[in-house]
Amino acid sequence: LVGEGHTLVRKIAEITIEQFGQPHTQIIYGESDRGWPGDVPRFTYDTSKLAGLGWKPSFSSTEAVRHAVRRLAENGF
Repeated sequence: LVGEGHTLVRKIAEITIEQFGQPHTQIIYGESDRGWPGDVPRFTYDTSKLAGLGWKPSFSSTEAVRHAVRRLAENGF
C-alpha cells in the first residue's frame, strides 16, 4: 500500500531525474528486493506520539521528497 506516508524508491528516482532535468536517464534494478545486505524493503516511521502532541506533517511523503530534491537541484548539488 502506498499512501500519504509512503513513497516508493522508484518514485524518488523519478522525481530526482525530473528535477535534475535528465529525462533520458534509465533506472536499472537489481534482481533482489533489497538494495544491499541488511536493507529493509519497507519501512514506516511511527509518528503517533508526535500526532498526539498536535504535530501534523506539512507535506505528504512524496511532496517532501519533491521539495527536498528541488532544493538540492536549485542549490547546485
